[in-house]
Amino acid sequence: MSSSSSLKQVDSLPNGSVPRMNDASSAILEVSILGQTVILHQEIASANHGHVVWDASIILVKYFEVTPSALPRKSLPEKTVLELGSGCGLAGLFCGMLGAKQVTLTDKKSVLPILQK
Repeated sequence: MSSSSSLKQVDSLPNGSVPRMNDASSAILEVSILGQTVILHQEIASANHGHVVWDASIILVKYFEVTPSALPRKSLPEKTVLELGSGCGLAGLFCGMLGAKQVTLTDKKSVLPILQK
């Protein structure tokens, strides 16, 4: 799969597995959100699970993107968002793109350098 992710129906492979949205083969992952490309850095050789973009975060953000009723966008500019265990920070960045008043991304000290990129 390419390094650019989008929400689409995925059929299982012949062996029954489902292809990953982020195969973690690249240190940089580009995700298209709200008509913009978000560039996320990841450390694919790291044993730390916070150093890679999880498929679940991509799916969550894409779900919110295509299902506006699932996230109160009109009231988001009045909200403060705290993302605990941000990893590469995709969910928090998405809330910022939607205009949240303030977004705070947090994680363990060992993950912060990649989050700050």
